[in-house]
Amino acid sequence: MDDLIKAYNEQGFCVAKKLLPTAVPLAVLKEVDQLTAMQLKRFGKKAMAFKNEDTLHENMKLLLSTNLDAYLGVLRHIGKLLSVQEMMCHQKIQEMVKNLGVELPSMPTNTVVHVMSDELKIPGGYFGVGTHQDWPSIQGSLDSVVIWAPLMDVAENFPLQIIPKSHLKGLWDGVNTAHAREIPKSAYKESDFVSVEMDRGDVIFFSVFTVHRSGMQHKGKDCTGLRIGCNFRYDNCTDPTFAERNFYCAYKRTVERELVTPNFPKLEQVQKLFKR
Repeated sequence: MDDLIKAYNEQGFCVAKKLLPTAVPLAVLKEVDQLTAMQLKRFGKKAMAFKNEDTLHENMKLLLSTNLDAYLGVLRHIGKLLSVQEMMCHQKIQEMVKNLGVELPSMPTNTVVHVMSDELKIPGGYFGVGTHQDWPSIQGSLDSVVIWAPLMDVAENFPLQIIPKSHLKGLWDGVNTAHAREIPKSAYKESDFVSVEMDRGDVIFFSVFTVHRSGMQHKGKDCTGLRIGCNFRYDNCTDPTFAERNFYCAYKRTVERELVTPNFPKLEQVQKLFKR
């Protein structure tokens, strides 16, 4: 534990190997496949039986080619799964966060889930997140901790890339884009980055000031395959600057109260729920 804390303070990140039982992220992976299979069934498509991330990958590719809206609906819903929330609030993760100095944790957002695959690119959509820090998207406690946990082993399949010790330079200059406050390439060299290889069950913890990005190359080769990573943040309510800013959170919640599906639900659909 002391080595992890030392690495976090000095390097800006630490990887807790085998922190989670592999059954935990695997259970999430199975539920992602279940969501995908349910949508495929709507369109008369038969999903492959779940075995591992490879069969899930095939099912996701089939859904993307069948109906883009249904595929995007799955992606947006993964982070809302109870199994995802339970994983990112796992007791082992909570203990580690407190060991890193977060005395009174709060959760500024839901879990953000990033799906990366060279065969699952969204037409006109973004692919990966450029070089950035997480602080501008939260602006909570200065000692906020970011947690990143993959659902499968990660190496050549789009690893997280980090600039060690970048947190010690504080807030870097950046330009706001649709998905992040990206740091200009003039501020760093490609050789500054390290690719973080991880196994299922590993969890990486890093500062909101640690510079990172989605890796597009690994050991000189273009990345391929499927990678699903879960990203979560813990603010620390005991940070005096956080209290002085009235526990500010840059994330905003909006509610669309207009009925988006015409003539839904029908009376008989509601009544049927209670005739079991």
